[in-house]
Amino acid sequence: MPGPYRIDNAEVRDAVTGELNTALVGQQIQVVVEDTTTPYPIQDAAADPITGSLLTVQAPGTVPRFYIETDTPADLYLDWYHAASGTRGAFDFNRVLRDAALAAEASAAASADSAQASEEAVQAAVAALTANLVVRVTHRDDPDFPRPVWLGPVDWVGTVNPLNAESTDFFYTADPTVGGDFVGAMDPFTFPWRAYSLRRLLSLYTGPLIRVRRSTDDTTLDIGFDTDGDLDTAAMLTFTGAGNGFVTRWYDQSGSGANLEQGTTTAQPSIVTAGVVNTLDAMPAVTFDGTNDYLTVSSVGLYAAGAATMAVVFSGASSANAVVVGESNNAGGGALYRLMRSSTAAWNVQATNNTGALWANSASGDTTFDAAQHQAFFADSGSQINTWRDGTPKHVALAATRSGVMTLSNLSMGAHLNGGTPANFLNGKVQELVLWTSNQSVDRTGITAAQKDHWGTP
Repeated sequence: MPGPYRIDNAEVRDAVTGELNTALVGQQIQVVVEDTTTPYPIQDAAADPITGSLLTVQAPGTVPRFYIETDTPADLYLDWYHAASGTRGAFDFNRVLRDAALAAEASAAASADSAQASEEAVQAAVAALTANLVVRVTHRDDPDFPRPVWLGPVDWVGTVNPLNAESTDFFYTADPTVGGDFVGAMDPFTFPWRAYSLRRLLSLYTGPLIRVRRSTDDTTLDIGFDTDGDLDTAAMLTFTGAGNGFVTRWYDQSGSGANLEQGTTTAQPSIVTAGVVNTLDAMPAVTFDGTNDYLTVSSVGLYAAGAATMAVVFSGASSANAVVVGESNNAGGGALYRLMRSSTAAWNVQATNNTGALWANSASGDTTFDAAQHQAFFADSGSQINTWRDGTPKHVALAATRSGVMTLSNLSMGAHLNGGTPANFLNGKVQELVLWTSNQSVDRTGITAAQKDHWGTP
């Protein structure tokens, strides 16, 4: 048989509303033949059958990567099915989109006098409804195209017949000013769990990048991106004037709504100082003062996912213990998962469950915290950790097996927050932080290059 065909992060959506079915996060669903309860055989990466075709739904509403084999990939449709509640839905609504496309095409053809008129009618009907949508076209059956591809404006609506073992379902007309012709730096890779940046990272994201408070009257304003996708510094400086600007919210571009926040004015990191944009290597940067600045959100999932990846562009001064990013527990108890903290100049990774340390290791002879700009990559496979700074290995195959009770309740940047009291503040700057609840080592080179090319890290 051909294949196996890889399916990444299939979305579990409500069949009525189309929204991600977050109620099923942590529960098992079954991959079944469309409109049945018959399990469809699926495999793991080692080509071993997955018992019962059962997968555990992950935040924010996806199932982990799996593989299938089929002679007719273009004709295959799969449902997710939750036996306990009897609910179901089509992965990514492939059948719904295909049927809608075919129906629109047939209706236009019946009312048009020519093939050209038919095409124009379909385009007009779809464009009126979807003028601001960006396209998701999934190459489901070609091993050479394993990931979703995000496209801009196209000129045709309908079902694309398989070509060169490749199948796609539906095209929309997208508005180029709302992402249609924009390709984000993270578009080619597995969709991130969280994404914070002073540039637009994903073509599907069209919201603001940060919310800024000006010092003159404490008014706040959302600041978006310019035509190049970079932070709109002109709009920001017009707003702040000759005063200072502070970040009260750093928006999550993944669409999960997990925005990093800071409501206490004295603890808000800076972005503008005396009418001048804070920079790192001549590019905008959020500045943490090392005394009391931090951003946080009551949302966790990195440690609980069993694997995690971080790609960050930052600088940090040498310190005994300053945290760049990590998960901890507002109620205390000592539980924490630190992806990046300082040990003087060295990069330290650490995890502690509710009763004691699981692992803690500082890269020997490392000088990651030297106040210079760096690109750092952290990959936790669930059993070991590997890290790289500016492409050079730092932690190599560090044993990191999870065990015991781990109660975590917040994700924080710029400090460690445990028991509701922030500590271990970062004296440095952050320009971009992207997180995945999976091990993305296979794409490390590409992700690293995407950050280096833009930010100019070593």
